[in-house]
Amino acid sequence: MTTDLSVLYRERAHLLANLATHYPSHLQYHSDPLEPGWPVLYISLPTGQACWHLSDADLDLFTHVRTDIVETWDGHTTDEKYERLDRATAEESDDADDTEYVVGERHPEVWRLHGYFDYGHLPPRLQGVSRHFAVTADVLLAMLPDSPELTVALRKLLEAKDCSVRAALELPADPE
Repeated sequence: MTTDLSVLYRERAHLLANLATHYPSHLQYHSDPLEPGWPVLYISLPTGQACWHLSDADLDLFTHVRTDIVETWDGHTTDEKYERLDRATAEESDDADDTEYVVGERHPEVWRLHGYFDYGHLPPRLQGVSRHFAVTADVLLAMLPDSPELTVALRKLLEAKDCSVRAALELPADPE
């Protein structure tokens, strides 16, 4: 079976776009002097920097990723990049093993507050900020039972999200 490489690279780009939602990430153009025509995705894993070249054809998947940060490549090899990714995965799966998830009905106030973490209506530069708060709210709902303290936690997280989104208004506007 032969597969067009562009199909495989597109699949990889989907996975990288998802990974970029979970860790601080940004795109840089012309940052690789050996491949100046290729945009580079920088992802800051807890275990170190990881970078991938992207095709222009896949950039539509990365509209949520910032482009206003300049970072220097730390010199990692491909093998080191994947060792870092494997270590980050192992560390996170070790943390996840102890997680007990809450399932079942939720109090209407919990769902009402959870709805305020939607970020799809925001411009991309603000979505990147707001998304992290939505993920945190989802984790809280997955791990904690309904209680007055959960409601307070969600309200305070919502307040922090609102302040952060307002602070992000100072970032450069998204290109049209």
